[in-house]
Amino acid sequence: MKLKQVIRISCAVVEMVLISNCAVGQPFGPTFTPIPTTTDTPTLAPTSTATPTPSATSTSTPTVTPIVTYDDQNHFGELLKPGSMIIFSTDFNNGVPPQFSGVADLVNVQGYVGYGTGTDTFSGDFLQNSSIPPMPTILTLNNLPAHTSIDLHFLLAVIDSWDGSGPSTCCGPDTLTIKIDGQPILSAIFDNAWGNGSQTYFPPQAVVLVRAVELGFRDIDDHDQDSAYDVSNDPRFSNIPHTSSTLTVEWSASGGNWQGGGDESLAIDNLVVILNTVTRTYLKNGRLWSNLLLGVDRWISKTNNGQLWNHCFQK
Repeated sequence: MKLKQVIRISCAVVEMVLISNCAVGQPFGPTFTPIPTTTDTPTLAPTSTATPTPSATSTSTPTVTPIVTYDDQNHFGELLKPGSMIIFSTDFNNGVPPQFSGVADLVNVQGYVGYGTGTDTFSGDFLQNSSIPPMPTILTLNNLPAHTSIDLHFLLAVIDSWDGSGPSTCCGPDTLTIKIDGQPILSAIFDNAWGNGSQTYFPPQAVVLVRAVELGFRDIDDHDQDSAYDVSNDPRFSNIPHTSSTLTVEWSASGGNWQGGGDESLAIDNLVVILNTVTRTYLKNGRLWSNLLLGVDRWISKTNNGQLWNHCFQK
């Protein structure tokens, strides 16, 4: 190898270490602890016990490191794909995680308790949004490791008199919108109040847990019905293309006659955010490596005739 190439490679590695504040053998960027799966995902063991010194964070742009909060139901029965990891999970029974902003009120699930799929059921408290005028509930995650897509799984409660768009409805249509990084992945009319109203959300059968029955909350007349959905069974909420190191999820209601308050609201429970095809870069034995969490390490620091080459080694 020519001297200039050796110098160039050495400078690049040194620059990565300085930028990441990592010692040799330490992962680049923030440290995440993947959840063990049945696929026996390998754990990257650093070769050095040196602890990186955190860099100073500007007070004008605070950095929020994702916190994985653990539940007592094995993350609600989630089965992870090889190369996937749960980056965020909460059942809201220990309060509202700091990654939430906007409208974030905790209330008891009341009659929703027990509805769900397998071990993924409503229990304890859930996060409710009954704002007037309607304002969003926002989840923000930063410092995500490299990935190619996300899964957004949760239980959805559509509470009380959501009005469809039929000719006999008094106050509709009421629309639920869910956005990822500002782009809607669902925007649909929901209807609990009117048998002849029109709902535009028609998911697979496994998504609908219960539709238009009384599950607590307001119960003045037949219009105050409730519905429950397990969106983890809706394909649109899985394998959503995403590569950014930040993620913003918004839940909001809308409608010209939206009443909110005790009349109509939405709530979420058992929220899980999964990153797919996760990769992490780290230094090991003086070389730059990339790990796909699939049992294969890729050595990417060797050059040949000035070109960067990939070298894969099965573990």
